[in-house]
Amino acid sequence: MSRTWLIAAILPALTACAIPEEDFPEEYGKQNCKRLQECNEDLFEEFDDMEDCTDAYADLMEPLLDLADLAGETYDPDGARDCITNLKRADCGDWEDGDFTCDLTL
Repeated sequence: MSRTWLIAAILPALTACAIPEEDFPEEYGKQNCKRLQECNEDLFEEFDDMEDCTDAYADLMEPLLDLADLAGETYDPDGARDCITNLKRADCGDWEDGDFTCDLTL
């Protein structure tokens, strides 16, 4: 296996894409629901399915982004990507406490 091919194969995984503001609520909802299913299955089962859960958390995030816009904050797509990455990496204790970095503004 050539070294060039190997680098080309793993580079996309290492440099995940920034998340546009319009996509963030759904991405956050999706990842948050995966953690909810893993860390608090009883609460997760209150939703009909993963899509219902994702929609609910996305609906909670949208007004927060709108408020930040109204306050003059500038959305940071790279910060959003880092937020999702940190959410994925947080253990259940950190997730339940909200103890992970999620800075969406510049």
